[in-house]
Amino acid sequence: MAFNDQSIYKSFIAGGSITAFQLVKLNNAGKVVVCTASTDVPVGVSQLSVSSGEVTNVCILGLTRVIAGEAITAGTDYFVMPGLAGKAYAYASGGAGVQIAAGRYLANDVNTAGADGEQIEILFSPCLGV
Repeated sequence: MAFNDQSIYKSFIAGGSITAFQLVKLNNAGKVVVCTASTDVPVGVSQLSVSSGEVTNVCILGLTRVIAGEAITAGTDYFVMPGLAGKAYAYASGGAGVQIAAGRYLANDVNTAGADGEQIEILFSPCLGV
C-alpha cells in the first residue's frame, strides 16, 4: 500500500517575505526567514507564499518540493543544501566552512534534473554534513 503524505508540518510566523517551497530557518525572534547561505540550518521548507507577520505552513520532515538554485542531476547529486534566496543547491562536501545537508534529492522519471528556479522533490531531513 502506498502512502501519499508521510511529511510532518508545523505552522510558523514569517519574519519576512517568503515564497512557497523556499528553505527557511529560524531567526532570533523564533520566526521563519529565508535561508541565504550553505551554512544556514534550515528548519524546513515553506509550503506557502507569505508576507512578514503571516502564518506559513512549514514541512519540518518528509517529502516536499523545493526550488532548485542550479542544475541538480539525478545519479550525481544525491543531497541538497541551502543557499541563496532559500533555494536548494547540490551538496558540496568540499566547500569552505560547514555545509548543511538539507535533504535527499529524489530523482525519478519525472524529477530527473533541476535547473535554477525549477521545483524538485526532496526528502527534507537536515543534518550537519553527510
